[in-house]
Order: sequence, then structure tokens, then C-alpha cells
Amino acid sequence: MIGSNEGRADPEDPVHPHLGDDGGAAGMRVKQGTLLYLRTIMAEMTKRGGRDAVLAREFRNALKAGKLKYVLVKAKEPDGSLYAGAVVEHMHIY
Repeated sequence: MIGSNEGRADPEDPVHPHLGDDGGAAGMRVKQGTLLYLRTIMAEMTKRGGRDAVLAREFRNALKAGKLKYVLVKAKEPDGSLYAGAVVEHMHIY
């Protein structure tokens, strides 16, 4: 099942959030596999700071360059065994 979260703004330049795109997700429900969800995750990473903020900046740069891949990995429901495998979906980011 694909989940959703409350959206967050994700400025292209968190140091100067009043300039440019803010990610457009503030106050919305955002669904996994969408650009707004991805931008919400990057906003949360930036808010945490440290290595997460560095990675969020790298993700933003890769997204702008069209080089970011979004892969959703979901565990399969077990059928009596301890591990039933996983389903991998490559999401299209627009």
C-alpha cells in the first residue's frame, strides 16, 4: 500500500527560501511516488540538518539535472514463511 504524508514546502535554496520554487506541497496531503512527496521528504531532511541536509541538497541537484531515480520497494505479504520477497517499482518523477 502506498502511503501519504502532510506536505511540506521544500525551497530550491533553503538558505534563501523566499527565492524561487518552494516545492508547492505545504498544507497538502502528498502520496508516495509523487514529486510533491519527494520534495516533502527533502524538506524534512533539510530540517533535520547534518548529513540529511547535505543529502537533500544533493537530491535537489540530481532532480534538477534529471538524474534522480525514485524507486519504491515494498515487502510482499508473507505466506507462512519469514520472508516473501519484495516488489520494486521505478516511479516517474515529473
